[in-house]
Amino acid sequence: MRKASWWILTLVLVVGGVFLYHYHNTGKEDAEKPLTAEGFPIQDAHDMHEEGENLFVVSQKTLYRFNREGDFICQITQPDEIEVAGYLVDAVKEQLIVLGNVNDIYYYTFDGQLLLKKKLKRIDK
Repeated sequence: MRKASWWILTLVLVVGGVFLYHYHNTGKEDAEKPLTAEGFPIQDAHDMHEEGENLFVVSQKTLYRFNREGDFICQITQPDEIEVAGYLVDAVKEQLIVLGNVNDIYYYTFDGQLLLKKKLKRIDK
């Protein structure tokens, strides 16, 4: 089990490094444009993911959607409902799978419409 965890961690770090290298070396002038949502600056942005013409960003436990030029499109999550711990992009279904709170998973459209909320069952050892 320990060896499998090590390989998974290694894979995540390698893939993440390749993504960050690609993202920071695209050669676009717009990469340095500051992100703002409805006139407010996005601070402490992290967990950026590009999908097609979209850029998804987490800031202060809230998930936002921008276009690749950095223009604000919409706020996906509401901080009073869910604090984003992580998310995955399902490009085929154009959905976001958001992990947050304790054992909660939320499914959103790219436009921020909540499709489904699930509570994960705890597995005791």
